[in-house]
Amino acid sequence: AAPAVPRARDPRSSKASSAACADNVKPSAPCVVHNALTLQFLEASWVRIEDSRNKTLLIGLVRAGEKQDLQGEPPYTAFIGNARKVKAEFNGKPFDFSQHILPNDTARFTVP
Repeated sequence: AAPAVPRARDPRSSKASSAACADNVKPSAPCVVHNALTLQFLEASWVRIEDSRNKTLLIGLVRAGEKQDLQGEPPYTAFIGNARKVKAEFNGKPFDFSQHILPNDTARFTVP
């Protein structure tokens, strides 16, 4: 069996996004984190996300039910396995990458 690939987490991921929202000067205003890429995993998926500076924001196997909030310098390059079971948002809006899904259920695409 192949060795497990360690998963790297960006220190500015979901906790940083939440902190940015907590620092919002107008508490009643909706919080929008710019350049935010959010991935929701309905089933386990292998993923690699890099930003335009070639910084790896996320790599490895992500479990079903997890949500990853990533932030870096767009455009982001993405490679996702089990792609039909992953939903993406960019800056809080759905990002449709379905046209990039191959017959083997992997997808390579750029956001935005």
